[in-house]
Amino acid sequence: MELEDFKILTVERFRACLDLMCGKKNEEYSRNNDKLHNFKTAAMIRNSTPEDALIGMWLKHLVSVFDIVDDLPKLPDNSILEEKITDSISYLVLLEALIKEREGKGSGRGT
Repeated sequence: MELEDFKILTVERFRACLDLMCGKKNEEYSRNNDKLHNFKTAAMIRNSTPEDALIGMWLKHLVSVFDIVDDLPKLPDNSILEEKITDSISYLVLLEALIKEREGKGSGRGT
């Protein structure tokens, strides 16, 4: 893949992640203006940490990615590939948010 094509792919993927996490799924997974609500609630239910809850939820998506790789050279449907990659990237960003919040860096702007 040429650099310009890679740049386009990267920009499109990160825009999809932003749209997903701060647009389409925000109301579904946030409560009381807490973007990380679902992970905290799942952690309370399972008597674990929000980070462990996230890992458990993320594993479902990772298994799908592994299945896509295992099925190669049969190519996956492009929309499924994009969805699984976007979800996986999003979970990493959410994990970073949980860890930064734990460090006390979750309020205010910037890092």
